[in-house]
Amino acid sequence: KLKSLRYCNKKHGVYGCFATCAGHDIQYLDCGKIGDKVCPHCKALLFKNETTMMCCKNGDVKLPPIQPVPEEIRNLTKDPTHGKHFLQYFRIYNQLLQFGSVEAGRKPSPGQGAPVILINGEIKRQISPLFAADGKTPVHGQLYMLDPMMMAESVSKNSLFQKFGIKREILNTLFDVLRRHHPLCESFQIMHTMYMEKLIEARQQGLEDVQHVTLVLVDPKRVPREAVDATLHPRAVNLPQVNEICAFYVSNEREEPIYRCGTYLKKKDGRT
Repeated sequence: KLKSLRYCNKKHGVYGCFATCAGHDIQYLDCGKIGDKVCPHCKALLFKNETTMMCCKNGDVKLPPIQPVPEEIRNLTKDPTHGKHFLQYFRIYNQLLQFGSVEAGRKPSPGQGAPVILINGEIKRQISPLFAADGKTPVHGQLYMLDPMMMAESVSKNSLFQKFGIKREILNTLFDVLRRHHPLCESFQIMHTMYMEKLIEARQQGLEDVQHVTLVLVDPKRVPREAVDATLHPRAVNLPQVNEICAFYVSNEREEPIYRCGTYLKKKDGRT
């Protein structure tokens, strides 16, 4: 039986109840192993005393099956040469190939117990303009506006590349998987193709560069009606396609076009 909080504060003060120096013994409770029970509706792995209300509300919530991991990634984890390295540094590879980053306030965790995740203040998502400024190394989505060779060369200039001994062979595999499976990657590639075509036209017209280049990431709260599955929850939508998550504007006209609601990624001026 657990003792009262008043007893805990008086007996061992700032030390947690489970700390050895607290001398506060807690009765051991074995809840079994996860997977001792399987939900008959969604196949979720549960503890033996859990109910199916927490996972799928006893079958009322129906979600599409999780897509299988690409075969190249599965093979990479088992590779006798690079598998161990990839599993050890997969977060670094993710950081090198990310389309954006997340920032939040930080402060030390209270107490002296086990470390926890503590987010203080507003979470900010950071993304970059379409092209890197002069003299800067491309990052985030800017990498996917480059051809594969230039993309790999830009990543190799990142300080993390040398620090963790990143393998170029693994990067090439991940590049290929992203190009074939990630809708945002395809969006940036389409944008790159459109930009290069318009750049040729601009040079023929005596212009130094294309006048307006903007990739609009469409607001997910304004999903096109055709993307919504009527059999699912109103806030659930099908997997996004390129034409549903992005709008492309590449023009040599003087006036800037009217954009759809969303996040604007422009050329080099940093406006997003």
